[in-house]
Amino acid sequence: GTRNPVRGASSCAPCAAGTYRAPRAPGDVSAATSCTQCSPFSYMPIDGATACFACPNNTLTQTLGATSLAQCACRRGFFTPLATSGVPCFACPQGAVCEGGAAQPYPAEGFIQLQSRRFKQIFPQCSPPEVCLRGGYCANGYIGELCAECAEGYYRYGQRCRECSSLHISSGREMGLLVLGVTVLFCLGMYMLAAPSVAEQTTAVFLLITFVQTLDLFSLLSMLWPLEWDVFFSALSIFNFNLQLAGLECYYRAPGSFVETLVLQLTLPIFALALYASLVFTYGGALVFTRLLHRTHDSFASALASLARSHRFLAAAERSLGAFIATLDAMYTMLALKTFSLFHCRDLDEGVQVLYIYPALQCWSSDHLSLLPLACISMLVYVIGIPVLFYTLLKLAAKSKALRDGSAGLRLGSLYLRYDQTYWWFELLVLFRKFMAVAVVAFATKYTLLQSALLLLVLFAAIVVQDYARPYLRPIVNLLDFVLLLAAHLVLLLAIIYNSAFQESTQYTACDDENITAANITCQLNEYERNAAALTMDIATWCIFGVLLVAFFGSSLVIYYQIQQLLYRIALEGDERAFELDAKLTKLRALYERVLAPKWHWTAGEWLRISNDSERDYFKHLLSQLDQHYQDWLDRQAKDAREFLEQSWEKILENVSFLYNVGRAFMKIICCLRRKNTVVKEQRYTAPVRAPPPGAAPPKQPLVARLKAALFPPEQRRGRVSVARKRPSLKNRESAESVGAVRRNASSQEALSDDLVEAYVRSMRAIMAPGDQLDT
Repeated sequence: GTRNPVRGASSCAPCAAGTYRAPRAPGDVSAATSCTQCSPFSYMPIDGATACFACPNNTLTQTLGATSLAQCACRRGFFTPLATSGVPCFACPQGAVCEGGAAQPYPAEGFIQLQSRRFKQIFPQCSPPEVCLRGGYCANGYIGELCAECAEGYYRYGQRCRECSSLHISSGREMGLLVLGVTVLFCLGMYMLAAPSVAEQTTAVFLLITFVQTLDLFSLLSMLWPLEWDVFFSALSIFNFNLQLAGLECYYRAPGSFVETLVLQLTLPIFALALYASLVFTYGGALVFTRLLHRTHDSFASALASLARSHRFLAAAERSLGAFIATLDAMYTMLALKTFSLFHCRDLDEGVQVLYIYPALQCWSSDHLSLLPLACISMLVYVIGIPVLFYTLLKLAAKSKALRDGSAGLRLGSLYLRYDQTYWWFELLVLFRKFMAVAVVAFATKYTLLQSALLLLVLFAAIVVQDYARPYLRPIVNLLDFVLLLAAHLVLLLAIIYNSAFQESTQYTACDDENITAANITCQLNEYERNAAALTMDIATWCIFGVLLVAFFGSSLVIYYQIQQLLYRIALEGDERAFELDAKLTKLRALYERVLAPKWHWTAGEWLRISNDSERDYFKHLLSQLDQHYQDWLDRQAKDAREFLEQSWEKILENVSFLYNVGRAFMKIICCLRRKNTVVKEQRYTAPVRAPPPGAAPPKQPLVARLKAALFPPEQRRGRVSVARKRPSLKNRESAESVGAVRRNASSQEALSDDLVEAYVRSMRAIMAPGDQLDT
């Protein structure tokens, strides 16, 4: 550890602190004019050292030649909880930024800093990440420990906060009246759609509502959507009864306003039930008041007793019940989503969990435990109880044959009238599809790709089941349902492509260096990949727009078509008395509505009004024949897979046999044409050809008959009616005598036995011999 910077010195000087010189072997007298400084990862506090001391783990010095342990500080990306130097450092936690030295870690962009129960600093990711800024600050409009609460002047929508000025309604009273009015209008609309004749003709409306609710679920996925679609999804959420659109926090500010909104959404079915009950009681009260006013009853008790027997009141009560069932069906997606959200928590650290949909609420705390009874009741009554209720009602109606005779149309028309009779249970399958989609969206939030893949699988299974069953009565409705399911599947697939391209584009940074270097060339290649990712994002966005445009345009066409049919039916059924007085005409109308296409039976119904009895009988006979033909066709169809395979095999064999017969006939024709043609000349004075004696071989059939027998064997012509040829008219006796003379004077010419043309002539002469019938 010595040096000698001066020439001619008798001894060497020791190396100063912070430097060292490796020891030499004995006898080594080579000159060393300087010492080596300690590296950034070491230090030396004394003179004459032959080596430097290493700094603690994950530390380094700011300069070369450090002379103290205190100069060893944490490297970038590491920290020490003691905030001192000269001690080992630890790796920076995930979600934090460590600048090294004595600086403590702070949260990166998209993360927040918390302290766990073990007094350990944790940095969980914010939900959504853009609400947390670098350094632990909340974005504009967000407050709270996790930046999960909305500041004053903002309201919560989903997991984001929006400005209250975007609502354009300044009074809370006006907003409350608006929400109440929309809810009442929806319930009244469901009451109108609950009529059996209307429910059957408005299937496309319910399909469109289900499609829009599915699209609204897509906005809750853990993926990034284009900014242009934010307003679009906000408009769609109204079909999922999202009261957050009203921004009640802007008018009724309270610490638990989010929880209050959630509870209000879960009580919407109770409000709808109360509304329908009030409609029934109001209608019943009006009937009682009318009867008392017209003095049809002496007392109020007798009026109530007659009301219980009133068909109009009972029909109104059943229709209100049917409207409430349709409302539950439409609200099922929202009810299941809000119920599941109260059970879904995400881990921040060991022992620390927060509610995923509202991170400001810590799971299993006193506030959360107060909501669990409501969540359990909602799970039993709504999520499980609604499908069980629907199945029980449909099963009881099916056993009592109320589904077939139509007596359950007012109560359960929204559940089964749109389906074929064999698929009266299909609405339960639709509820199961909604349940699976909501469960995937609510719980599979940790892995975005897995969540999207599971939802794609649910939609694909729904497409396969729909295409196989085709459960709806109208073929156009089956086609619309298939198109909407396929559109939802494509939208989700394009959204996955968009997110993949977005993540790819964020991996590259802009190129600042204009020099031609290897790093710059790599950066330029990355620039091309980023542009390709941006182009992919644009293409995916426009494809989503095109798919949605096709879906909504097709739905609008079908809805217009069904509304037009409904208006025609209302116009046609304007005078029900004529049909009620004539029972035969009522049955006839039901027959042609079942047999004829919907496009035609409106005109037929108008014709029935002006037709006479004989015309109606003939029309009824025609419709009966059509109906019987259709029923026979249904009976011939395969009832199961085994019968379908058997019929397919029989058809294949028939086609092979037919092709074989056709080929055989063509081969005969070709062989016949290749033979030498024989000219047969009739001799005027030759002896007539007599009929063959009894027991002789029959003559060969003519060419046409042989071709007909080859193409259509007798077993294939079974059931056909053969029409006998008419005898020639004998009014012109001269022509008849000339024909007889030709017959008597015709002579036969012996020809080759294997010539087909001569055989035909001989057979015809034998048939037209004297004494034989002309129509033989």
